[in-house]
Amino acid sequence: MGVPFSVDYSLDYVGKRHFKIVQDKNIGIVQLVKPIRGPTVETIKVNIHTKSRTGVILAFNEAIIEISVSKYSF
Repeated sequence: MGVPFSVDYSLDYVGKRHFKIVQDKNIGIVQLVKPIRGPTVETIKVNIHTKSRTGVILAFNEAIIEISVSKYSF
């Protein structure tokens, strides 16, 4: 028996500059796709929509992720 819901992830405009979301089933992984020059602090928002099998939105959540980038490269 499958999961009775699905989850969709999307990034806000700021997050799309340097990151992307890779989705595997109902898990979303935020990946860096462009280098970020430091020192800086990037704050991105991930929108999370939980939907029923028929596509009705059951819940909407937002994850706020803060990334601190040092001035040194590794």
